[in-house]
Amino acid sequence: MILANDESVRFYTGVPCKYTLIAIFETVKKRATRIDYWKGPKSRNKSKLDAGPGGRRKLIDHFDEYLLTLVYIRQGITVCFLSDMFGVSVSTVTCIVNTWINVLYQIMKNWLIWPSAQQVRSTLPKNYPAKYADTRVILDCTEFFHVKPQNCSAQASTYSQYKHQNTVKVMIGITPRGLITFISQPYGGNTSDRHIAEKEILHKIEPGDAVMVDRGFNIGDLLVQRGAKLHMPPFTRKREDGKGRALNQSEILKTREIAALRIHVERAIERMKNFKILTNKVNFHLWPLLYQILVVVALLCNLQPPLLKY
Repeated sequence: MILANDESVRFYTGVPCKYTLIAIFETVKKRATRIDYWKGPKSRNKSKLDAGPGGRRKLIDHFDEYLLTLVYIRQGITVCFLSDMFGVSVSTVTCIVNTWINVLYQIMKNWLIWPSAQQVRSTLPKNYPAKYADTRVILDCTEFFHVKPQNCSAQASTYSQYKHQNTVKVMIGITPRGLITFISQPYGGNTSDRHIAEKEILHKIEPGDAVMVDRGFNIGDLLVQRGAKLHMPPFTRKREDGKGRALNQSEILKTREIAALRIHVERAIERMKNFKILTNKVNFHLWPLLYQILVVVALLCNLQPPLLKY
């Protein structure tokens, strides 16, 4: 069913075709000859590519474990459904998913490349506006719904004033051509964009770079300190007649230009959210694996046809 054709592979796993699905597995197989299987919460972060199975009885082969994990990430299916689908116990599904998310992350994290400024500029899309040709990265933040914590402090740190719910916030960066090159660690929904940028990506920015963001992304002063600059739509100003706020003609033009270039980071985020594990509410047991899942999803999105062809 899953491997019937390329369309089925795309639907169930998010991988573009069967050939790519098998090629990724072959790469994993070469690197992960022995796997330390997850045995409970205390061992969640102990999966190592060079460790043995620790006595676990093997029920399905490695390829099916790999396939099960991709279906879990793409479709957000419950472990009970996957248990029936693959003919293994619920506890085995949980073990496989926790193990293989880490295995995929350990191998695929090296594919999330931060290209040099020269590489970015040499691959700009055709007819990219010269005034924005110094753009190194286009940034945006997105939020994923989170199960409401019982702890009051955790509730406050994850409550999003924008979504009016408890969320996890992540910063995502793409090149002007649409390749995902940056994924931040997950933060509580109450965290500011500025704080995430300062902690996660500022050190990657070099003199002469420019960062493109949406209105309100307050990091201009931080970039100036590093010899970089910000491309951001202008804020509205109070009208001379006192009737509301507005932009002048040049500001309207700048807003439209940046919006037309920035929309591709929103399209990249939309692609990531097609992996339904990210559209379900994030449970507490997934939190330690969330960054690994985000990186794997981002790289699977990069394997899809490019957002900009020219």
